[in-house]
Amino acid sequence: MKNKYKLSEELEINYIVKEFDEQIVIELEENFNNLDKCPSHWSKLLFLETIDFNFYNWKIIQTDEYLLNKKMYQGAEKYKFMYEAVLEHKKRLVNVNGEMYYELS
Repeated sequence: MKNKYKLSEELEINYIVKEFDEQIVIELEENFNNLDKCPSHWSKLLFLETIDFNFYNWKIIQTDEYLLNKKMYQGAEKYKFMYEAVLEHKKRLVNVNGEMYYELS
């Protein structure tokens, strides 16, 4: 995150991450220390992976199939599904002269 964000943006991001971390501690107790079952764990990962996403990125990810599948999940499984979809999307992003583009082939 260095040099990418202004100090106020970095402070805000750090605050949000701290809030996630505090919620994860609570959820760990409720889920017998199983991090995979903590919705806030997957939400935090999703937040960090999509911090630079724009409308264009989300429109590509949110296909009809994605939206239908997303409805099948709840809690941690839903956020994990969303996170994995984001990672798949990011595999197809290519850097062209400092700009990120989606590889269609």
